[in-house]
Order: sequence, then structure tokens, then C-alpha cells
Amino acid sequence: MSRNPETIHDAIAKLTTDLGIRVISANSGFAESGDTGIGGESVDSLRAPKIAIIADEGVDQTSYGSIWWTLDRYGIPFTAMTIRTARSGALKDFNVLILPDGSPGTYMSSFGASGVSALKEFASAGGTIITARGASVFAALKDVGLTTSKLVGSSDDEEKNKAEPAASPTPTPSPKTSPTPSASQKAATGDEQPTDLTEGIAPALPPIASPSADNNKVPVALPGSIMRATVDRTTWLTYGLEQNEIPVLLASGYFFRYSKEGNNAIVFDAKPAKPLTVSGFTWEGNTERLLSGTAYLIDEPTGQGHVILFAEEPFFRGTFRSMTRPFVNSILFNGVL
Repeated sequence: MSRNPETIHDAIAKLTTDLGIRVISANSGFAESGDTGIGGESVDSLRAPKIAIIADEGVDQTSYGSIWWTLDRYGIPFTAMTIRTARSGALKDFNVLILPDGSPGTYMSSFGASGVSALKEFASAGGTIITARGASVFAALKDVGLTTSKLVGSSDDEEKNKAEPAASPTPTPSPKTSPTPSASQKAATGDEQPTDLTEGIAPALPPIASPSADNNKVPVALPGSIMRATVDRTTWLTYGLEQNEIPVLLASGYFFRYSKEGNNAIVFDAKPAKPLTVSGFTWEGNTERLLSGTAYLIDEPTGQGHVILFAEEPFFRGTFRSMTRPFVNSILFNGVL
């Protein structure tokens, strides 16, 4: 039904008066700036996230709690779910599944072959699976295959034997000291010798090399260190981050090779211009050498969905929050990109 232009004009004029707003007519539906306008073919609609978080045996409770606390802080609802429930078809009512840090072996035994198939079907149909630390190790297992990334030093690591072996330890020579002249010698020469400051100090011990040492091909677990990571700001996972480098916390020995088919959104530079260590304890000849050229955050497209791997705890006990935006992005953009 056509409407009288004057009637429409009068109605708009009345609304502007009643609401106290200013109305400006547009001569075109095309956007004056930007790549595309609202409603264009390049615009995708976001889906409301329906989130399930695994809460079961083997799941680290501090990891679950920090994710719970973060989502609750931003008013994001979720449903706690057991592995048995997820394996039995309950995932059809959700589009985001979060696996907190936990024992990779327990995850594997609890999901089993049927559960792994359910995870793959969930992702292929457009779901997003987000994993943290131990759950990311589970995702990288050969029998799981939710990512093309491999754990550094694992039996599946194709680059393990390419790693440079550590230098063979050599004994450190003892401090050189001059023989102390006897009292008779001093008297004969009349020359008083200075006191030897190294006298009584034990010589430096040589480094210990165990016959079973792995030549630093396997990362030694870190007690908790802040490392310098590099941000790929062209990816949707890092949308909103304005810096090229970001501090991340590492508190394990889980280092992940670059994904071969996915997107390595946050990485540790293969040839860093500055030390990767920002603060904390690291293992000399092991940590930085094996961490270089690995990924902290990976987006692995699977069918119509994604598997998002965090190498570590994204919100360690709620005190470390540099990963808040990438984590929220992984939830918000589910099924869109």
C-alpha cells in the first residue's frame, strides 16, 4: 500500500518534536565511507553464543574457576557440562564449547573415540571449541587430531630431531692462585705478599651431564614466567589489540609448533630481536631456544567451525588478563569467520 508523502513527512516531524531528535534525509543507501554498508553482501550477522564449559574429573578447578569468573564479570551466561553429557549428543544445543586446562590423558580416556568424533562433528557443523593448556595438548594428540600443531618434543614432533643439540658441558677451571710464601721466605726477601682472596673458596664444579639427558629437545616445565609474544593484528582473534607485542604467562612445558593449516594468531618470534623473557625464571639453553618459533594462540578451521587453542591459561587465577580480548573474540565471532 502506498502512503501519502505528506502524511509520512508530518509523522516524522511529529516524532522529531516529541522525541527531541534531529532527522536528516539520506540521498543514497550507499555508505559514504568504509568498505561496505550496513546490509551489504560482505556483512555477516553475529550469532548469540550458547556456551558450554566442561566441568568434570581431570579438569583443573582453578582453570575452570578463572574462566567462570571472567565470563561472569562480563555477564556472559554459560552451562557447565560433563564429558559424558557432551559425548551423548547434548552439544547440539550449543555453538561454543570450552575445555579448561586439565589432564590430557584424562580428557582422552573420558571422551574416548566416540567423544572425539562428537567433538569433530560439533566443529564441522559450525561450532567453536576453545581449549586451554592441557586441553590443547589433548587436542593435538595424534588420536584426536583437532589441530595440525604438534607439541614440541613429543613423539609426533617432526622437528624434534632437527633441534640443535646442547653444547657438551666442559669442566670449569678452578681459580688460579699463587703459592703463598712461607714466613722464612718473607723474612729472607723482606717482601710482604698480598693476601690471596680466593683462599678457602671451593673451586667451581663442572656442570652435570646425565647419560639419559635429552640434549634439550624437550622443554623443561616453567614455574611461572612472563614471556614476550608477537601479535598478528590481521586476524579476527586479535581484533581490538593495538600493540604488536603482548606479555603472556607460561607455567608449563607445553610449547606448540605452528599450525600448518590454521592461523597462528599470537606467536613467539622465531628470530627475536629482544629476549623472549620479560620476567621470571627460565632454563638456560632450553626455554628460549625451544620456545622460539612456536605459537601461543592458534585458530584451526574445521569444516564450518573452529578449534581455538591457547597454549596456556588465558586468565591465570583471574590475575593475568592480557588474553581477555582474544578469548572473548573467540566466543563472539563463532560461526562467522
